[in-house]
Amino acid sequence: MNELTEFKKGIFKYGIIAALIAEAISLAAIGFNTQFAYGLALGTCIAIVNFNILAFCCKKVVDGGGAFASLAGYLFRMMIYGFAFYMSVKISLYSAAGTVIGFLTLKIGLYYLHGFKPKFSESSAKGKVLNDLDNDGWPKKKKRWYHFASEEEGVKED
Repeated sequence: MNELTEFKKGIFKYGIIAALIAEAISLAAIGFNTQFAYGLALGTCIAIVNFNILAFCCKKVVDGGGAFASLAGYLFRMMIYGFAFYMSVKISLYSAAGTVIGFLTLKIGLYYLHGFKPKFSESSAKGKVLNDLDNDGWPKKKKRWYHFASEEEGVKED
């Protein structure tokens, strides 16, 4: 459980940083708009709550909850997203735009933390020989090529 908590903490931290960056960009673009700021805060909070619900449902499925936990969690999360967006649209378009950007902040944090950051860090290539990496900097996958021979020979690996 501690590993999951640490995983979530990192994503939440970078998601909140992404929200702060989005607010800083909005200050330059539209000036200080309380409706946008509230929408951004609402969207970020909803994204955090929905990520926790997703983690809970995934744990239930892995523990044997089956497809019902997955489907129920998905429907519940989509209802939360829909209700928050609907309420934001009723307030103003600035609020709705902030809410949508807030929904995306955790995704940006997740992509940064587990996508871009490891690829650029030195530790991702530590202990690997240069020839063990392909052109993208990722470890090479062993490719297996099969050819089909007659039934007597069976399948051979090259």
